[in-house]
Amino acid sequence: MNKIYEGIDKIRNNNKIRYFFNSLSFICVLYLIYLINLENINFSKLLNYTTVFLFTSIAFFYLAFAGSWSALIEKKFFNKRLIVLWLSSVIGKYIPTGLGVPLLRFEKLDKHEDNNSKIIILSTVKEVVYTLLSCIFISLLIFFEIYSGITNFTLFSLIAISFIYIIYNYLYKKNVNFFNFLITHIFLIIFLCYLSYNQFQKIRIEFILVYILSSIISILAIGVPAGLGIKELAFIQILSMIGSAEGAVEFITFARIYFVFFDLILFFIIRFYRKVLS
Repeated sequence: MNKIYEGIDKIRNNNKIRYFFNSLSFICVLYLIYLINLENINFSKLLNYTTVFLFTSIAFFYLAFAGSWSALIEKKFFNKRLIVLWLSSVIGKYIPTGLGVPLLRFEKLDKHEDNNSKIIILSTVKEVVYTLLSCIFISLLIFFEIYSGITNFTLFSLIAISFIYIIYNYLYKKNVNFFNFLITHIFLIIFLCYLSYNQFQKIRIEFILVYILSSIISILAIGVPAGLGIKELAFIQILSMIGSAEGAVEFITFARIYFVFFDLILFFIIRFYRKVLS
């Protein structure tokens, strides 16, 4: 299994693939800016009383993600040092070439005198793989919800899986990485549901599905900083193909802005935290 992860890492480090996706990202960003100007989006709606709830959802999403990554390394969901390390590396996803996150994790580990960088590389690749698998599984749940007509099937299914896994983990003390990452995405679903309700006064389940699918596409876009441009354009184009594009530009633009704002706030919080401890 480790050979598979190492093979994926070699693909991620292919310069030709990176150059292609970064060029595509630049074109997508230009086109997105054009669409934003065309839509005449009202950005004053970004900051209001709902922002606190949206940021709280992202905070829980990140904390759960950090805990899941920590479990990949030390088989323990809550490891304070590794969680802080993950949070401090989030800003690295905006560095071109896709190496920012692992490089920031190396830097912090060196300060803790850990010399096994291979573990960090492998755990970062595993993190990507489990994220992809989680997104695919959630997409299947949403597909079923849409075609069966069972309202909130996806959210309630994930909550049920969470309770069963928590009980299993408590009784048998066994860590299952896939379920850690899957449960983590509950907070992303909550964020997307609330963002949808805030914009449309209802939950647009097709928007959530397409957001997850576009996230998969952006993860596969090797070397692109945070999937910038590619995720947004994939989101808009898929919704256009199924005839549900109304409000798509505003939705995906606001989602991106909220995450960027939160990442910047997190960056300064972590810097302050580390300075206080040093």
